[in-house]
Amino acid sequence: EEALIPRVAFEFPENILSWAYLRITIQAFGERFRYRTDIYVGMTLAVMLVLMIMTLSYLIMATNRQAEFGRVYVLEAIIAVSVMVVYLMLISLSGAMVNEELALHSRTLAARALRTRSRLIFREEQRCDNDNDEENTEESDEELWARQIECIEGVMGIVDVNNELRPFKVLGITAQYAVTVSIFTTVLSFFSVLFSLYYSSSSEVSSELALA
Repeated sequence: EEALIPRVAFEFPENILSWAYLRITIQAFGERFRYRTDIYVGMTLAVMLVLMIMTLSYLIMATNRQAEFGRVYVLEAIIAVSVMVVYLMLISLSGAMVNEELALHSRTLAARALRTRSRLIFREEQRCDNDNDEENTEESDEELWARQIECIEGVMGIVDVNNELRPFKVLGITAQYAVTVSIFTTVLSFFSVLFSLYYSSSSEVSSELALA
């Protein structure tokens, strides 16, 4: 699949500027859906928290917890929480991957600038060692490389500022893999409490049967 993706020819400074403008345009177009995503995520998070609190409160106050676990609305609440967690984790992972891709752009430009500058330095050293008839061609190559370096460094500054000021955010929080881990940890705590309630209820029923 990567072979089918067109590559940007950095040999020409005009391509670098066109890529930078296209990147900013696409990122600005994607921000149109940011508020919609925030609304969806906010509503999902609110409903999930309410379901978690109601389910735990109901099971804690129940006298026969083991029987309550088999009721339809309890199972529906648990399934709904699971689906919402998967949705939130997918949104968080997608945002983290987008931010990682944005940071990769900056690193790619830096590597390209370093590689071009190394070629320029090597050509200058080669010219100092031996003067030949290709001096004019070498000078034109050096001018092109110098323009490439200047253009890449300018675009790098724009990309870095853009990544810092306009990262992918969900509810005002920058999407990172740590956010996904936090969501997973919170839900894991919820299910561990459910398991402990069910296990304690089973133990109480077993003890009552043994005494009877």
